[in-house]
Amino acid sequence: EKDGKVEKMIIKGFPIDKEEVNKTEKQAIKEEIEYILNVFFENEEFEIVGYADKTENNKNKLSLFRAEKMAEFLKQNGLRKDIKITKMIGKGSENPIDTNDTIEGKYNNRRVEILLKNGKVKEIDISKLLNQLRDE
Repeated sequence: EKDGKVEKMIIKGFPIDKEEVNKTEKQAIKEEIEYILNVFFENEEFEIVGYADKTENNKNKLSLFRAEKMAEFLKQNGLRKDIKITKMIGKGSENPIDTNDTIEGKYNNRRVEILLKNGKVKEIDISKLLNQLRDE
């Protein structure tokens, strides 16, 4: 972190109380990720942080599982060998990016953030992605 700039990629829209997204969603993310992995990660290492919304069960464990599953998913889907995942953390319902009082807010808070040492912020919204695929 030379200049203290850490960017992140946010993947949001996990099903309530589930540690990973379903198959269709995975396919959608996979295509995005392949593009991102090749274009987006010029850096050799990053951290993955999982989050839950505040109404979910076992928030800390669940958020960690989300981070771990995402790491696994990246590795299985073309993560370059020279890229290291230095940390996987679950932060429960800490640092919400939206309100926990609405369905949409909670949806946004159920997320995984991939922290990049040098990249651009990219948001992947799973349901928007699916709608795009359906419309094509």
